[in-house]
Amino acid sequence: MMINKDNPIPLYLQLAKGIEKEILDGNLKDGDKLPSEQVLMKKYTLARMTVRSAIMELQNKGLVKKKQGFGTFVTREQNLSNVFSPFISLSFNAKSLGLSEENKLIEEKIALASTLFELQEGEDKLCKIVTRVRYLASVRAALEYDAIDLEIAKDLKKEDEKTSLTKYLLTKTNIKMGRFDQKVIIRKANSEEQKYLKLTAEDEVLAMDRFLYEKDTPSPCFFVRFIINAKLIAGEMEKKLFL
Repeated sequence: MMINKDNPIPLYLQLAKGIEKEILDGNLKDGDKLPSEQVLMKKYTLARMTVRSAIMELQNKGLVKKKQGFGTFVTREQNLSNVFSPFISLSFNAKSLGLSEENKLIEEKIALASTLFELQEGEDKLCKIVTRVRYLASVRAALEYDAIDLEIAKDLKKEDEKTSLTKYLLTKTNIKMGRFDQKVIIRKANSEEQKYLKLTAEDEVLAMDRFLYEKDTPSPCFFVRFIINAKLIAGEMEKKLFL
């Protein structure tokens, strides 16, 4: 397991995901004791609070349980509530948790990216815009808007829309990605989000806009808006990062 301190994903979440993968891969089995906080701090050069936050994340998911005076042990009492990590793709979440993934197409159209996104001068372009509801284990987990540069989207097929469009971009095109910009806020669900995610006006969503740039180009080639039911966010600590 590697901890990348240059990665925008919080360190506690990287550690939690690494331990979670060990559990899901069967390397850590039900009843196994996790290394102590001190061991994890030394092994990954992390602060105590970072390690504790990672353990709390795993507890929130029902993957580990603390026993006073004995340590932290693996348990498999996982359920769907509070398992979704907004920094990791839905496809990765589904695969790592052993849950089914499904996408329902709402709309496809050709339009300027600025019809959805607030852009800087020179960033707007004609795109194929795909709107989908994404399901995790038959639960409406997210509403996703993808705007792909029309030239890049010319070979996009229906089967590609059934999974991650970021994966399509990275594996089925000749695009060499340079960087991405991301903005995240938590707010009340709007009327469209209420309709497609079956939420009320009082329910919260985590709204994430992500712009991907081709290497050595000044404007994005792929725009994503990901609206996540806040009830599915993996742990209250992660949610509080954005309040």
